[in-house]
Amino acid sequence: MATSKPVTDSQVTQGHRAEWLIVSQQVLDGALPGFVYRERPMGVGDSGWRVFSGEESGEYLAVPAHTQLLGCSELLARLPELAPQLVGPVGRVWERLDGRWTRVSDQGESE
Repeated sequence: MATSKPVTDSQVTQGHRAEWLIVSQQVLDGALPGFVYRERPMGVGDSGWRVFSGEESGEYLAVPAHTQLLGCSELLARLPELAPQLVGPVGRVWERLDGRWTRVSDQGESE
């Protein structure tokens, strides 16, 4: 598991400081992120953000080793272009369509 320094609220969350998120091993191995969403955080330090290529199958994601905890600032150091997507309430969903990020949903809970 990678660790890093916490990032500021404005970089990753609205309303609380978060230190980590869940990232697909495909993204960590170099695949472009294609699907980013925020769910209710699982614990202290969890931003609730999840970052995937969008090509992962259910079977792939069922293997725990195929997702990793990553420090938010470490992800942004690797992929700084994701900073605009990692802001918003629980229920926010982004998808990369034709090379551009599109906000798919804001359904769900507010902060």
